[in-house]
Amino acid sequence: MNSKTMVRNILITICLPILMFVVMYTITKSNGIDYYGQAAMWKAIFRNLGMAVTMGCGLAMQLRHGRFDFSGGATMVLAGILGVYYTQQFNGGPMMLLTLCVVFSVMISMITATVYVTSKLPIIICTIMLALVYEALTLVLAGGNGVNIMANVGLNIFGREPYTIYIMVFAMILYQIILSLTPFGYRAKLLRHGQHVSVNIGINERKNVITAYVFSGILFGLAATIFVSQNKVETLSNLSSTGILFSYIASVYIGMFLGKLTLEIVGLTIGALTIQLMNYGLGAMGYDSGGWNNIFFGIFMMTFWIITSKAGQIEIFLSNLSKKKEIGQKT
Repeated sequence: MNSKTMVRNILITICLPILMFVVMYTITKSNGIDYYGQAAMWKAIFRNLGMAVTMGCGLAMQLRHGRFDFSGGATMVLAGILGVYYTQQFNGGPMMLLTLCVVFSVMISMITATVYVTSKLPIIICTIMLALVYEALTLVLAGGNGVNIMANVGLNIFGREPYTIYIMVFAMILYQIILSLTPFGYRAKLLRHGQHVSVNIGINERKNVITAYVFSGILFGLAATIFVSQNKVETLSNLSSTGILFSYIASVYIGMFLGKLTLEIVGLTIGALTIQLMNYGLGAMGYDSGGWNNIFFGIFMMTFWIITSKAGQIEIFLSNLSKKKEIGQKT
């Protein structure tokens, strides 16, 4: 990649959050809202960004292999509930909470991987079924009250700055190293573009599934630590965990597209930042929940998918146009 292409790609990548900020800033100002863009907003956004990026890395770990795991949200919540419960039972501190959330998340992810490879069910059916099981376990283990450590300032430090950012940076580094600097990451690219062909050329899909779920389990555990530190965690039922899942999946799709221009982890971070800027603006206008929020979010994602689906055609058109100009100049 030459320097001109690199600069172009960087500019395209950073344009998305800048454009989102300008749009939301203009809309909020026109509605008499003055605090959008101020220091308190950025503090809130970066606090939420830690959860969004860390959870996004866990989801992307499976999407990179061509698998959409519907149990990711339930895995994260169940691991968080178990982590809080046993930390409090043993009068542990934040590091015990972090460790237990990761350990339980990896264990739950191993159950998912084992059921998937042994049952040979399609990934969607398998993970929806397991999501229902994990949701039922949140009710059994936590009762009807869930868990709440928001008032426990000695335990919930990973929900506050700078510790949230520490977890996010660790997750980012881990994700990029795994997918860029290991044979596992190379095999992930092959499986994403054709699992049947990849298996035929010798890639052990069973081993790859187990490894992918170990890594995504670690990332979900890190996200669970932030989640339980920032929220009163309610019990789940009727696939309500998919609401958590889909609240982060949009930034992953944005990030995977932008990642083609730079590094994928940069794309994931930019995608999460863009969604956070939009969510904060909608919240400032009173649209942080309910139908209007979903309408705005749906319009944005539909527009993004339309534009990105045409991106390849636009690039080919510009390339052909440039070649025609060069031929014209030579003649």
